[in-house]
Amino acid sequence: MKLTYRKYTVTRVENCTHDTKHVVLEPVYSTHLVVPPGKHIHIRGEREELELVRSYTPVIPLNSGTDSEDSELHFLIKIYMDGAFTPLIDDLKIGDELELSDYTGDFNINKLKEFSQIYLIAAGTGITPIARILPLLSGVKTTLIYFNKTIKDVIWGKELSLFSESNSWFKIHNVFSQQSEESQLSGRISKQVLEKFIYSGRENAFSCVCGPIPFNQEAERLLSQDFGFSSSSIHIFQG
Repeated sequence: MKLTYRKYTVTRVENCTHDTKHVVLEPVYSTHLVVPPGKHIHIRGEREELELVRSYTPVIPLNSGTDSEDSELHFLIKIYMDGAFTPLIDDLKIGDELELSDYTGDFNINKLKEFSQIYLIAAGTGITPIARILPLLSGVKTTLIYFNKTIKDVIWGKELSLFSESNSWFKIHNVFSQQSEESQLSGRISKQVLEKFIYSGRENAFSCVCGPIPFNQEAERLLSQDFGFSSSSIHIFQG
């Protein structure tokens, strides 16, 4: 399917973590692109006379009351200095232009309304589709298990904590692979870690997973083999 691209202007660039940027874009013209929850779009830019394209999931700022119909699009993008595309993002300044495509993806938020328990399993920037759907899960018991190397790698850590404090139905658990703290779990994704949060009686539970491909594959294997999730009750976000 051929995608249509539209021009957007950079209106804000902020450091989110030591290696992640929060980029805000607005349409150059009167275009109003509404991206449904969990869908991703392609961002196209030029670096050293080469056209580059990468896919990202827009987010909505938590705890701000931002209208999902607002024309602004927000992105949380990890910068890889040896990468082909993200150095372009790292160099962005207010007023620069990028091209954004139509949205793609097969996630349907309405499906989650059928379940009484939602488990969200994310690693690193895999938090982006998770953060996007969170405000729409209001009232549904939801647990986020968020894997990172260290606490400094946690994207929107304060925002997620505040959201949890303001919504009793939502709980967040951080797991660090390269840092040990008394109040936090350490390790990588495993049955031993997941079973601390995924309980018995999961017949009406659904799980969303997003992270690097090996992380997604292991999470899906664990959920199906060790926790009894059917394929229809697992969604893997993939770009």
